[in-house]
Amino acid sequence: MRRHPPQESAGEVPSSIPVVALEAPPVPDERRFYQAILRQVFAPFRSSARAGQLEYEVVRLLATVGVKVLIVDEIQHVLAGPLLRQRAFLNVLKHLGNELQLPIVAVGTQDAFNAIQTDPQLANRFEPAVVPRWAMSEDYLRLLASFEIALPLEHRSGFLEPAMAIKILSLSEGPSARFPRCSVGPPSTPLKTAPNRSRSPRSSVAATLCHRSAGVT
Repeated sequence: MRRHPPQESAGEVPSSIPVVALEAPPVPDERRFYQAILRQVFAPFRSSARAGQLEYEVVRLLATVGVKVLIVDEIQHVLAGPLLRQRAFLNVLKHLGNELQLPIVAVGTQDAFNAIQTDPQLANRFEPAVVPRWAMSEDYLRLLASFEIALPLEHRSGFLEPAMAIKILSLSEGPSARFPRCSVGPPSTPLKTAPNRSRSPRSSVAATLCHRSAGVT
């Protein structure tokens, strides 16, 4: 997303948005899904508009702004509805992929994989990619070092000290999405071994954002 930011234009909608990323609605609802896409491309819409009208606007605008990839997070939400609603929502994904001829990345938990598998055609189109759990390694230590730079800590965190690094890895149970929450925690409850250092409200926001972007584990 940072490498492919929207390009500004004189109108209400940017002239170019290479990557559109959004979270799937909490239930399989195609109207809410289309509305979420329109928000991501900064397009106005009527909340009372029917699904067909929203679909037309989505297809037209995504083609206009040159979207190259559509990323849908928390795709496992599709399972939170009746079977017919699930199928209808998955059909929306197929339709957008066919109509716009663009790749769609569906991200989520193990349930996300199960959701895609309920549709044989989608199962053939989506190649699962499992995000591996982190282990104590040079890559893991580099990840912790990046947190120390990015998080608004008043003092040196000690994330890279062996005891602290092992502690964070143990609390996170492997998924990187949990690292900021384990290493920073809510502003009122920082790690006892690293008092601080993390009382800025921005800390909890960073943890929330990372938690929402969890990949398949």
